[in-house]
Amino acid sequence: MDQNALPTLRIKSTAAGQMRMLSVVMAMCATSAWMFARMGAWGMSLYVWVLIGLAVFATGIFAVRAAIPSTLTLDATGLTWKVSGWPARRLLWADIDRFGLVPPRPPLIDSLVGYSFRVGRAPSPNMRASWTGFDATISSGWELDPTTLVETLERYRRFADSAST
Repeated sequence: MDQNALPTLRIKSTAAGQMRMLSVVMAMCATSAWMFARMGAWGMSLYVWVLIGLAVFATGIFAVRAAIPSTLTLDATGLTWKVSGWPARRLLWADIDRFGLVPPRPPLIDSLVGYSFRVGRAPSPNMRASWTGFDATISSGWELDPTTLVETLERYRRFADSAST
């Protein structure tokens, strides 16, 4: 093993991060249900029951995600992002142009980590910078705070760039 190589690093999501997201979803559902219920003639309409059902469903999803943490695995060639219950997604350092911090904006309560692909390297030609200024984002709620996570990802990406030249 090359002594200068960065070690494989595994970063887990935290239950607290998942619970923060759950609280946002629950608050949005509760507020919407209350608004529909207050509309007088509608009373406990179908909309209220649908929102209550969504809140219960979201609670189950977030409970599973909190019990089975998501992981980010960084190695010499790229990043593997495994979200509970979904197939792993692999991003190669050679495909990534930059990582950066996306400041929180309603309804977000935490900063996100954004990333942009190099020209011609996006997995879909329809991927374009969104309101975040990046092509895509990595969810919040990791063992590392968003600023430290961006610094770590950039360090691995720059190391891979320097190793390939």
